[in-house]
Amino acid sequence: LGGIYSFYMGYNLFLVVLSTMLCIVFAPMAVGSGLPEVKAYLNGVRVGKFSGFRLFVVKLLGTILGVASGLVVGPEGPIVHLGAILGASLTKTRELEDWFCRKSSDAKSTVGVRNENSVMQQ
Repeated sequence: LGGIYSFYMGYNLFLVVLSTMLCIVFAPMAVGSGLPEVKAYLNGVRVGKFSGFRLFVVKLLGTILGVASGLVVGPEGPIVHLGAILGASLTKTRELEDWFCRKSSDAKSTVGVRNENSVMQQ
């Protein structure tokens, strides 16, 4: 019985240490829930290193490892931060902006709405 308990404790301790080391070594901004950073970002405050790929990966793995280790942590805050990182990253891509502009102009022409340029040319 003692061997099983020791294995369980050792395994959970390994997951906690791995999660901690990921945050300390690769992305110190991944520590915590991330909700204060999201609130500040949405209020217009420039938050340093808010939406990097490394931060996204470390936050994702750290949340998975922390919850899997049996720690009393909720994944809700980090998942909100992950969604904010993903949303902020998607809005910064030029391809997405071009795609949206094409789709919106196609939709306007489908329903018969004039483009702004056609009104100015007349």
